[in-house]
Amino acid sequence: GNALARGSLWSLFAVSALAILREGAETAIFYVGMAPAIETSQLLIGIGSATVILVILAFAIIKFSVRLPIRAFFLTATVLIYYLVFRFLGESIHSLQVAGKLPGHTASSLPSISWLGMYPTWETFVPQIAVLIFMVWQLVRQEMRSSKQQ
Repeated sequence: GNALARGSLWSLFAVSALAILREGAETAIFYVGMAPAIETSQLLIGIGSATVILVILAFAIIKFSVRLPIRAFFLTATVLIYYLVFRFLGESIHSLQVAGKLPGHTASSLPSISWLGMYPTWETFVPQIAVLIFMVWQLVRQEMRSSKQQ
């Protein structure tokens, strides 16, 4: 905010560079932690696929930004991020259970859906439901705000 208020291009550049560096460090830490659990070929296919998709998206945003439905684009990105949060939460807790760091209280009535990171233990189910309720509340709240502004 201060960089924009002063109109200093160098300050804005420094803030942007710091934000990009931080995101890059987070991504590197994420991949370093995840890489041992994935086959190298699968990791490279994932990185390659993501790069191709990002190049296509960047081209589309630059070329068609005037006609691109930005609201739908960001809503889709938000839902994707929420999906990743939901799945990573379940998978992380499950990994701690498999490693013996957290207890696991299994219940046959709980769902087991691997592509959602859901496992039939109360330790994974309760936090995921809490996060799901929060995410739905955020989406509803945002929709209510945007409908009031129109």
